[in-house]
Parts: sequence; structure tokens; C-alpha cells
Amino acid sequence: MNSTKVFLLALVMVVLGGFITWFTMAVAMQVKPAIDTTEATRAATQQAEEAALEAEVRLAAQIEELNEKSQQLATRNEELTQENQQLAERVAELTAQIETPPPVSNTATGEDSAQTGGLPVAFGAYGDLEQLLDADWAGMAESVGRMHEMIEELFTKILAGEEPTMDEQIAIARENQSLSQYALQVIGKLPTSSTGNGEYAHPITLSNLTAELLDQAGVPLSDAQRSSISDLGQQYEKSWQALQAGYGPETITLEKFIDELSIKQEFMEGSRRQLSSAQLEYATPANITDRTRMDVLSPVVMTVGLGRVVRGKDAESLKSNYMDAVSNYYGIDRAQLDDLGYVFENWLSAVQPVLTPTASSVADFYNLDSAVVGGQAHVRVVQDLLASATLDEAMREKLRTQKLFAVPVLVE
Repeated sequence: MNSTKVFLLALVMVVLGGFITWFTMAVAMQVKPAIDTTEATRAATQQAEEAALEAEVRLAAQIEELNEKSQQLATRNEELTQENQQLAERVAELTAQIETPPPVSNTATGEDSAQTGGLPVAFGAYGDLEQLLDADWAGMAESVGRMHEMIEELFTKILAGEEPTMDEQIAIARENQSLSQYALQVIGKLPTSSTGNGEYAHPITLSNLTAELLDQAGVPLSDAQRSSISDLGQQYEKSWQALQAGYGPETITLEKFIDELSIKQEFMEGSRRQLSSAQLEYATPANITDRTRMDVLSPVVMTVGLGRVVRGKDAESLKSNYMDAVSNYYGIDRAQLDDLGYVFENWLSAVQPVLTPTASSVADFYNLDSAVVGGQAHVRVVQDLLASATLDEAMREKLRTQKLFAVPVLVE
């Protein structure tokens, strides 16, 4: 019952109580004769008046009691409203924690990470995460091993100009199902700027898949290697936190994505340096390592659907094609971009280190280096356009929020 209903009830009781008092007195007065002629009559009249007064007093006391209870109920209603608000705030807080779990815990030193929750490699707050503890690491690693073999063969065929058969593609997709199921289970459980593949590409996932794969291959990680990789995981967590602390309202979405991709690349490169040559043979297949849509043990999986290949036979055609791509991405007139030539000259200089001639047949399967360098260069172009160009709000919104980026490929 809310305070308004309590007040109305009290009001009804007050009105009703007053009516009863008046009605009782009126009845009493009706029995009083116009002329008191006997002592008996006077005594009866006096008794009736006293009874009416007593009734009035009792009703007044009851009304006062009801008013007091009404006030108490109104006060309690306010308290409950406040408690409900506090509960709603707490629910929102817990929901936020579920969506972005805290990446730092009392295992920050990584000293006992190998034992935490039974994971081969653990660090940060993830050693106790249910989705990781329940994951079928052995089954997923078996799928990864079989996929590596099939994809390496497929890459060789594509490089030779052959098209993959439907049966080959179905076989790979079938093996990928266990990885897809895991990726769905960890959505929202591991911090990322790009939910979906971002959680799957988290170092805690890739390091444990790699550890299980090597164990099955008969070249398991040593305790020292596990410890070193855990330390690298802790460094990743610190880098992630530092990046989040440095972002502000003007930070564009793509910058956050490319920053994440970059520190994941640093972690992966550091982890691979801990491996022996025999281990690298299984963890990094020669032809497909870090290639998009081919290597499932690389952060490059984050870029699927977001990295758009821009081809060119030479530097000038590549720059021109890139300008066309930017025009299409954001709806900016090409002539307007031509007036900002220096922006695209700077882009061309920035991507120069990854412009290695590539066979046209495999140009779409860019590598992680090209994605990171191309993404960082694209971020600077977006920032320059926001600062320099006369754009309408729709264009600016696309520049600020889209995660699409160009990956430059120099084709042979």
C-alpha cells in the first residue's frame, strides 16, 4: 500500500469517525424529551449524554491511533522506496561487473597461476572463471591440430590458384564448431573492445589452447615456460588497464580496437619466444601463422569482418584506392579528400613497412602485422579527418564509432 492510499484510508476513517460521533449524539438527543418531568427521565438523559461522550472520546482515540499508524506506514513506504533504489543500483553494478569482469586479482604476481583452477596457464582474475574451468581444452586443441593440417593444405592450393572444394570447407567448419561454442560461452566474461572474437582472442584463451595443443603433441610446456607466459599475461593485464585509464570521451572506437589488437600481438610474440623450436613447429604452422581466416591461435581472428583489404600494384595506386575506400566507408566526397593530400601521404609512409609484394590469390588472407600497422595508420587518418575536414554530423559519427579499417596489400 503506497503513502497516497494510506492517507486516503486515514481520511475516510476520520470522516467516518466524525459522522458516527455526530450520529450517536443525535440519537441520544432524540430520546431526550422536551420537558423533563421525572428524576428517572433526567437520569436516563444524563446516562445517554455520558454514553455519547464516551463514544466520541473512544472514536477520537481510535482516529488518533489510525493517524499515527498512517504516518508510520508513510514513513515505512519512503524507507522501502529508498531500499528499492539501492537494490536497483546494486543490480546495475553487478550487471556491469558481469559484463566487464575485473582483470586484476590477488594472483597479480602470477606465482601460483599454473595451479589456479586447474588451468595450464592462468593469470589475472581468470583462473577461477567458470567458463574457463569448464571448457573442453583437450577437445578444442584436438580440433585446432586437425584444422591446422587442413588449412595448411588449403592455403597451398589457393596459392596455386585452385579453389577450395565444398567438402574441404565443410570439414574445417565442422572442426571449428567446438571453438565457436567456447567463444559464445565467454562472451561478456573477458574484457574486450570487440565482443565475440575479442573474448576468444584474449591471451588466457590462446595461451591455454596452445598449452594443451603442445601437450597432445608430446612437447608440453615446462613449469618455467608456464610461469613466463603467466608473467606475460600479467603484463598484458597492466597494459589493458593503462589503456582504459587513458581513454576519454573523444577517443574513437577504432583506436580502442587497434590498441587491444596491438597489445595482444605483443603478448603472443612474447609467448612464442618462450617456446622451443620443436614446440613452435606445432604452435606456429609455417604458411598460415597469424593469417586472417586461417590461424585460430592468433589475435588476428579479432579482425575478421572488420579489416578490409585495399590492394594496389604500386604505392600510388594503393594510396588512390585507399582514398576511395575512405570515401566509401564514411560517405565523404572524394574531392574533399583530395584537398587533404598530406593526410594520405602520411598514411602511405606509415604503412610502408608492411608493403611486401603478395600473390593476388592470397591477398585477402592478410597477416597480423599488416592489420596492426594498417589499423594504426587508419586511426591517424580518422583523427586527421575529424580535426581538419568540414564534415556533417553523420560523417563524424561514422568516423568516431566505426571499427572498419583498411589493410593495405601490395599485390604482385
